[in-house]
Amino acid sequence: MIPRYLLINFRLASFDHSIHHVGHFSELISTHTTVKHFTRIISDRTLIALTQASIFREKSCNPCSMLLPDHTLAECGYEGGSKENPSELVLYYTYSLNLQECPLLLCDHYLSRRQTNSKTLAH
Repeated sequence: MIPRYLLINFRLASFDHSIHHVGHFSELISTHTTVKHFTRIISDRTLIALTQASIFREKSCNPCSMLLPDHTLAECGYEGGSKENPSELVLYYTYSLNLQECPLLLCDHYLSRRQTNSKTLAH
């Protein structure tokens, strides 16, 4: 089987109106790559520690246009081209950050909790 490639222009959907946003970039990707691997690619390129990204065919990010994470690009219907002449594709992505374990965001919680415990012990 001959490897097929796509030159994917990833666009951060909420900033699609910006021409030169750090969240927009292009990457040459094999059609055998799974969609869930895009989270790692996006994280590496944007330097944002992502655990999950949602990838869409349309910038509206309509759930019907979301690519299934366990599917390869080929399974999503993208044929690709040669490495020297890849097919071009625009995909949009969104993400949410898991901030539940961020020490900086939790410090206020622990400090206020410690103050409450100190006041309780003082009484």
